[in-house]
Amino acid sequence: LDQLITGSQDPELNVFYGPGGGAEYLYLNWAKPPFDDHRMREAVVRSIDPVALSRSQYQGAMVPADSIFPPDSPYYSAEAGALWPKYDVEKAKQLIESYRSDGGTVDFAIELPNSPTRVLFGQFIQAQFAAVGINAALNFHDLANFSATVIARGDFQMSSTVTGPWSNPYPNVSVLLHSAGYRNYGKYNNPK
Repeated sequence: LDQLITGSQDPELNVFYGPGGGAEYLYLNWAKPPFDDHRMREAVVRSIDPVALSRSQYQGAMVPADSIFPPDSPYYSAEAGALWPKYDVEKAKQLIESYRSDGGTVDFAIELPNSPTRVLFGQFIQAQFAAVGINAALNFHDLANFSATVIARGDFQMSSTVTGPWSNPYPNVSVLLHSAGYRNYGKYNNPK
């Protein structure tokens, strides 16, 4: 992203943008605690300040999302976007306390590739989680170990990745969210 922003500000270069929007997203392992519980999934989303994330990680160029598709996509749903959890520290704390009072352990590990941008991203997310009472350990891996741990074995609680634009549901979103999708590392499964 740094190179894209630098290039777009260079008057000697012509910059062209394609349709759709790439994304930074968190992989949550739905098959393991604490993310097998909806309260913790919602709590982590509500604990991340998208404005601070954009400023600290993306030079202010990140556009917060409320859907897997951008608003100009024919697959975008404003109704679904309105339901997306917004940044709300107090609500995140309430969800965490509810989960904790039912015996849940809110602390978890985040598995990330070991690169300068992923280290900075991990530290930012870790600080956001700490502000709502979550102790998130950062585990950094070389690419081969990361691929084997997260992708091949699904041995993680949370991870993160950056992806290119999704122009349509099939095959792009299907491989990510279908229970048999080959990129569904987090074991998302919803019969609806």
